[in-house]
Amino acid sequence: MRTAISLVILLLFSSVLIYDVDADGGRSTNHSVDIQSMAFSPNTITIQVGDSITWTNLDSFSHTATSTSGPVAFDSGTLSNSQTFTFTFNTPGTYQYKCDFHSSMTATIVVDAPVEPIRSRLVMTTFSWEGEATSVEVSGEWDDWDVRTDLTESGGEWTTSLEIEPGQYCYKLIVDDNWIFDPSEPYRGYCGDFENSVVRVGDASKPMFSHSIENNLLTVLWHAGTDGGAPESTPFALATGLWDEETWTWTLDLSTFPEGKNTLHITGEDVDGNVADELLLPFWNGPQADFVWEDALIYMVMTDRFVNGDGSNDPLSTDAAQGADWMGGDFAGITQMIQSGYFANLGVNALWLTPFNTAADGTEMASDEEHKVSAYHGYWPVAAREIDPRLGSEAELDSLVQAAHDAGIRVLGDFVINHVHEDHPYYTDNPEWFNEGCLCGEENCGWTEHRLDCMFRPYMPDVNWRVREASEQFISDVMWWMETFDLDGGRIDAVKHVDDLAVTNLAVRINERFETAGTDYYLKGETAMGWSGHSLEENAEQYGTINSYIGPNALDGQADFVLYHAVVDNVFTSGDMDYQHLDYWTARSQDQYVEGTMASFVGSHDVPRFASRADSGTADEWNQWEEDGLPGQPGTDDPYHAALQAYTWLLTTPGAAVIYQGDEYGDYGGADPDNRHVLRTDSELNTRETSLMEQISAIGELRLNSEALRQGTYASLSNGTDTIAWSMTTESDQAVIAMNRGSTSADFDLELDWVAYDALNEVPMDPEHRFTLDPHSVAIFLEADALSFNQTDDPDGHCLTVDNLTVNETLFITLDLVNICDKDIHYPGVNATADNPLVSGFLGMVEWYYLIFPGGSYPHSWQLVLNETIPNGTEITLTFEAAILNCGNPDNWHDCPNSTLQHTFTVGGSNVTVEPEPEPEPEPETDTSTDDNSDETVTGSGDSQSSGGLTTGQFVRVALGFLTLIAGAFLITLMIRVRNQDDEPKFE
Repeated sequence: MRTAISLVILLLFSSVLIYDVDADGGRSTNHSVDIQSMAFSPNTITIQVGDSITWTNLDSFSHTATSTSGPVAFDSGTLSNSQTFTFTFNTPGTYQYKCDFHSSMTATIVVDAPVEPIRSRLVMTTFSWEGEATSVEVSGEWDDWDVRTDLTESGGEWTTSLEIEPGQYCYKLIVDDNWIFDPSEPYRGYCGDFENSVVRVGDASKPMFSHSIENNLLTVLWHAGTDGGAPESTPFALATGLWDEETWTWTLDLSTFPEGKNTLHITGEDVDGNVADELLLPFWNGPQADFVWEDALIYMVMTDRFVNGDGSNDPLSTDAAQGADWMGGDFAGITQMIQSGYFANLGVNALWLTPFNTAADGTEMASDEEHKVSAYHGYWPVAAREIDPRLGSEAELDSLVQAAHDAGIRVLGDFVINHVHEDHPYYTDNPEWFNEGCLCGEENCGWTEHRLDCMFRPYMPDVNWRVREASEQFISDVMWWMETFDLDGGRIDAVKHVDDLAVTNLAVRINERFETAGTDYYLKGETAMGWSGHSLEENAEQYGTINSYIGPNALDGQADFVLYHAVVDNVFTSGDMDYQHLDYWTARSQDQYVEGTMASFVGSHDVPRFASRADSGTADEWNQWEEDGLPGQPGTDDPYHAALQAYTWLLTTPGAAVIYQGDEYGDYGGADPDNRHVLRTDSELNTRETSLMEQISAIGELRLNSEALRQGTYASLSNGTDTIAWSMTTESDQAVIAMNRGSTSADFDLELDWVAYDALNEVPMDPEHRFTLDPHSVAIFLEADALSFNQTDDPDGHCLTVDNLTVNETLFITLDLVNICDKDIHYPGVNATADNPLVSGFLGMVEWYYLIFPGGSYPHSWQLVLNETIPNGTEITLTFEAAILNCGNPDNWHDCPNSTLQHTFTVGGSNVTVEPEPEPEPEPETDTSTDDNSDETVTGSGDSQSSGGLTTGQFVRVALGFLTLIAGAFLITLMIRVRNQDDEPKFE
């Protein structure tokens, strides 16, 4: 922890009660009695069973310590000067003893029986099975498979409990003489050539913590080890909580921690010095606590090719081919981009970073056996737990993650579990951990047939996950990266090329370790599949293979390769298939996958850039090397039009979405490594790229602020050759997305039950849900309260006013909203309120209208009803304020208006009666702004009133409150660290 410990403790003790455990003052099990001056000192001593006493003769005379009564006798024999005698008391009771040489020397020992622990760790390991059978047994490694232990049946459930030494053991259940995996144990492993269930038995001699969380209140329970000891003290992470000695529990209010990510490391030991198993509790406070991975817009960063933030760690050049050498991107560059708001402006809330491990030096041959390539990408690791210095230091990676968390951004690592580089010590020291396989793709070595043992390249040894030591080590390494740098999940490379148990075991361990406080850690797999044809039958294997790795004890989701090949290859880049095809396969991604969070993508580091593939002016998009000719920057609008369509679709359909760095502005490039250019700055972009980036950024921000776009259910509304519309709906939000890739305008006529506002380009939708899209354009229609910012730019002051307020004797109200400016006003409205909750009749807090043209107006009317319980004489004020949907700040058009009219009246006045039910609406009077025959008065009388502002006292109170919040957050922050392949040859 980066914590000023001494300062924090001083500050906390000055303001916060810290409850500690009074565990007998830290009881010692060894006690001393001195013999001197013809006496035993102390004369009386109380100890516990298992404690020892040592007598030391400090006298010039000889003495003894001889028992005269008690459960067990002891006798020191003659003790001369400086001699000692030690006896351990294992039986409770009262003991009297004396010196045989001096009868007046007597003393007493009281040995207390051991105190029963309030809560102890389980010693036995239980096995169970449910179902009908004649016999159920269990057998395993713990006794070399020599014993088959019977399970006992009760109500259809078979169980047995065994005392097993700590460790990991292969085992199987034997049901009616059939050896089976344990259905309740997802962890697997190989013993010899056979796969088995694996039980991991903890060390019951060590104490442990358990916990629960309810309504942000954390309860931590202490479980004693076999010694039965209480906790020695309160764990530092729980220092501000409450300790209950009667129940051995701590309670801590998690809501008091700062916003963002917090991680509690709960450690401790018992009074006998036994160290407890650590409990890790990562959790988020504030708005980020509601994040789910369907919300994620993931930005993939290839660190070396992103931004060079620190020139001091720039790598030396190698003799790699053009585009395949190190280029200097580093952690510092990513941190700078986080802090600059680059990702926030895109709506990005998760980063996927390429591997951190130290990568191989020098170069290796690419798959064409002609070009040399370097390890800049990180997929050739030569160290398990070391950061490549060319990317930065541990401190810089730590700062990167912290900066991301401070910005509300999750960070995913990229974990290579299929292979290492041949210079890795795991391979040089443990060659038995690796397969001696063929080269993937060569004759008699198919990528599918030999997916578990073939090597991607000769210098990339393939890990054999059937070797238990290798399996456990690679899992331990992934866990180390995630915990050390407070990561939020990871992308798992080459999933289908490792044994299934690799994915399952890794997921089980991560879930057990990191999801303790309910925070979901996302494991995204790369299982490279294709799209095999126009029917579900033709794609059953594709979906099935991807599904096989997703589940509660497996991956949380995968890259949606089927959707990518179905629509990016066939709809967006080539244009060969229409938007009906897009609609159909988008919907199939909603019903063909098991429950999980799939990640859709338009581009990746493994294929040529989208813009080049969509550029009809180039035929070089699949070339890799300079001498073959590489695609240049597109010279027409078409690739960027296609990119806008593709990314609108990507960011407004279900699941997590992935943007590969540079695609946000339509970067160009051929096949790997030409698709891995260094990120270009704004000044290096042309107008087409700048425009695309602005539009993708706007869509990303809309996604970030719209629940419907992030979590909605997809439903088709219309589709055709070049047009498509769909809705995204949640219980509380909805959106409609429409696209036209055609070269002419397209009309839409949708069946909807709501009229929406196009938050992207202000495309008007009429009350009949009809609208027109320009060529190569898109629209995103959102509900009124889903919008968070104004899209218009030109300032023109207060365009909207309330005027012509009338209130008759029965409280029938009319007024006009008037557009006094020279531009259309979209979604004007009036915010109508009463200062008494017993007044009803307004249709809503804000009454919206679709459009007011320049110089135009729109009438509003209400029939108000006063509840009969309102006492006569009560003064009631009605307020009517002009409002424009989603107004921005004063630099945006429109400036939010504050044109306000008020009407005040007294209940029981001569012309106002209390009615339990409304009367039929009368015709509005022409002018009742002032009525001399009643107590009613109208303030404002059609004039605008500017309201708002703080009094001096209010300002002082707000300022003091703000400073108090800052001081509290500062103290807590000091104490608790808020850390906060395709089936084609690869040479990475």
